[in-house]
Amino acid sequence: MGNKMIRVGRSRFVLVFMVLAITALGGVLAFTEWQVEAAPVKGTIRFAMWQAEEPGAGDFWREKIAAFKADNPEAQVEITNISPAQYAEKMLVELGAGNHPDLFLIEGFSLPQYIAMGVLRPIDEVYSRSGIKEKMIEPLLRWCQKDGVTYAYPIGARTWQLVYNTEHFARVGIKEPPKTVEDFLAAAKKLTIREGGQIKQFGFAFPNTNDRFLYEHALNWANGYGANFAKDGKPTANDPRVIEGLKQLKRVYDADVGPKGVEVTRYRQYFFEGRVSMMWDLSTMLLYAERTHPGMGKKLAAAHLPFPGGDKATGAVNTNLSIPTKAKNPEAAMRFLETVMTPESSRRWFELTNALPTIQGITTAEFRAANPWYRVYEESLATMIHVPPPGLEEYYGEFSKIVQDHVMEILVKNRAAEDAMNAAQKALEQMVARKRR
Repeated sequence: MGNKMIRVGRSRFVLVFMVLAITALGGVLAFTEWQVEAAPVKGTIRFAMWQAEEPGAGDFWREKIAAFKADNPEAQVEITNISPAQYAEKMLVELGAGNHPDLFLIEGFSLPQYIAMGVLRPIDEVYSRSGIKEKMIEPLLRWCQKDGVTYAYPIGARTWQLVYNTEHFARVGIKEPPKTVEDFLAAAKKLTIREGGQIKQFGFAFPNTNDRFLYEHALNWANGYGANFAKDGKPTANDPRVIEGLKQLKRVYDADVGPKGVEVTRYRQYFFEGRVSMMWDLSTMLLYAERTHPGMGKKLAAAHLPFPGGDKATGAVNTNLSIPTKAKNPEAAMRFLETVMTPESSRRWFELTNALPTIQGITTAEFRAANPWYRVYEESLATMIHVPPPGLEEYYGEFSKIVQDHVMEILVKNRAAEDAMNAAQKALEQMVARKRR
């Protein structure tokens, strides 16, 4: 006698028993099938994220929590929400110190570092029960694996593209989004409006505080000139193409076309309020703008970054869901995870956030026709440049901090790009040698 357990629904299982009866007349194979309810889980799930207050994503998690609690009335979900600018650094510190939640979201570029730290519980068992693996976009699933073991469920992906206010463009006579750096800088200057010595409207907002958004923005400039901060497991911060990209970034910074010393959440708010004309950001921001400022979404459009091969922008699996190794309530966490691992949830996530789906067949032709800007993001999914340094992904946190520090010296302290990146290269080489000893 054998048995097989098949997952159906959120917490209902089908048991199939196969009985082989041997008789004088030969073997008879009989099947008996019936449904039983999986026992509801109990206790509290501590869930860490950065999305609880975001329109769209926050709505999704509230819906999932409500559905989970309906099936498990004696369970509770306790959310810890952390600012996106501080999230990755804070979670790495917390998990490194052994302070593990039961569930937490991981930004895609941090995932290899968590895997290398050994703080994530393998979840292949949940994948098997959900049956979702064969429906997923394979490269995005592979990003969540190491040595054949899966450590996260990728909910949505993203790339950075140029998002712009079409009304602002029309007002100053710009007929199409810029396709070169020179045209981009000229547009940013033209869109910057000053009154009485004060800037009333910024042409372009971008990260220029010392956090991980600055690293990704600088990486897009390096990538725009054909390089990266690392290649094949070796730092390449002083590659002449990297230096040229950062020189161009410095030109934009010095042109005084955007707010300075303002983190990403604030300048996004400026954009939604119509105080910024252009930024490089995610597909989710177009929906966010409409939800927070009705009517704004209709004024927005997207285009590739203003570089040769601008479709090769930075990207990642934006939202991963994982269970730490030292979760206090892992069974309940796995059950919650399973409620998210469905095509229906992926479709709902897409409806609420406009993030690029990780499951095949979610985006419809009707949606693409109604939202022509989405094509820019969808096209770049196949060519995106992952944010972590190639071959040094597990050192992303420390690696990116070194780069950020030196990029800030270029922008704020006017240090020559060559000097700053030579110093960054030396510091990165020393860090990698120390880590690999």
